Amino acid sequence: MQANLLLQVNTFNRIDDEGYLIRTDAKIKGWGASISPGFSYFISKHAALEFSLPVVSFFHQNYYAEESLYNYDKTNNLKLALQNFTPTFTFNYHF
Repeated sequence: MQANLLLQVNTFNRIDDEGYLIRTDAKIKGWGASISPGFSYFISKHAALEFSLPVVSFFHQNYYAEESLYNYDKTNNLKLALQNFTPTFTFNYHF
């Protein structure tokens, strides 16, 4: 079982030709979490193959634009396994 926590912070700045900040145009902030069960198969003492499938994921995002009349646009994104069927295969080497 794998659990992830996500954090996003983006700022879009307007810069003049000399490299000075004119103003901040937009800010995006977000957070999320996901759970992905799976299994590992150890090929050798140090190498393993992993398979995981996301079951549920959630992401919340705030958007603020300086020139917008609707400054705080909030979105929530919830995905279940049937909406987000993206299995993951990985190879790990353990030292």
